[in-house]
Amino acid sequence: MSAPRRLCAVAALPDGVTLIDAPGARLEETILLVRRGDRIAGFVNHCPHMGFALDWKAERIALDGGAYLRCIHHNAIFRATDGVCVSGPCPGESLTAVALDVMDGEVVLVDQGCGGQKWSSD
Repeated sequence: MSAPRRLCAVAALPDGVTLIDAPGARLEETILLVRRGDRIAGFVNHCPHMGFALDWKAERIALDGGAYLRCIHHNAIFRATDGVCVSGPCPGESLTAVALDVMDGEVVLVDQGCGGQKWSSD
């Protein structure tokens, strides 16, 4: 496992969806952070239906206050708690979760592979 990578300060992360870029990453490799109160989830910005990024503008991804995430291409709707598609062309498929932790007030990516903790709290 690689060393944790700092994504952002918890205090700077608003409720809703935030896109986190990695230097040189394609849009489909960016990370979506979803914050609802003290809960933070992270997913790769990559729809399982066609392989496109959900969107390039975070404000168009979140639905219902961040409870759901929407892919703009074919209107797939995913639960923000676990990334499972609940409506649209790929029901039952999931976004790829990323393992997050909160360390010293910072949201960190603890493993650059898939899986891991979907919800983190301070």
